[in-house]
Amino acid sequence: MRAWWQRIPLLNGLEPEQFQQWNVQIHRRRFPKNAVIFHEGQPREAVYFVLDGLVKTTKADAAGKEQTISLLHSGEMFPHIGLFHDVPYPATATALLDTELAVIAIDAFRRLMAHHPETAAQVIARMERKINELQHRLQTMSTNVQQRFITELLQLADEFGIEQDGRTVLPIPLTHQEWASLLGTTRETINRIVNQLKKERLLFTDKRHLILAHRDRLQQKVNADSHRSHESN
Repeated sequence: MRAWWQRIPLLNGLEPEQFQQWNVQIHRRRFPKNAVIFHEGQPREAVYFVLDGLVKTTKADAAGKEQTISLLHSGEMFPHIGLFHDVPYPATATALLDTELAVIAIDAFRRLMAHHPETAAQVIARMERKINELQHRLQTMSTNVQQRFITELLQLADEFGIEQDGRTVLPIPLTHQEWASLLGTTRETINRIVNQLKKERLLFTDKRHLILAHRDRLQQKVNADSHRSHESN
């Protein structure tokens, strides 16, 4: 029988005996919706992995305004910096939905990487992917916003969508401003995209939900935007 932590890709190859041998303890913790997991600037204590649920990371700008940095799905590790140096948490992490996490103390995680180079290599590879994602976001801040918005919607729908009457209901409580900071654009741009999708009857909203209609047509819009982007390059 597989250990519960082997649901996490980064830890999939590790056996209970190895955790015991290296004195590495891994725990499961549940956080209710809207609970803060840690605050930006707090002393770093642990590494977290998402087992179930959704986590939002945010940073405060110079004016103290909250900026959404990322949405973390099942299997993902966070935070991605501070693994090799004693630095505070770089952002605030909040459970957007009822969420279950795997938690390893930072010192124990460093021991794990020292004893198991394959894990260390995977961590470095993930950090490189995060850097590439950030570079891509910066390069496309003013273009293809609709494509990125719909792509994120479809990804969330695959993981959290509830099928009702031929539509997909998403219990994701993100404001237009949070979407804007996540996608590197303005709230006005998100407003225009949402209103256009509503006009096309592909997206409906209420105070707590996003409702996707005709997911196949939404995917077609993403594909069409990608095709136009390649033609222009």
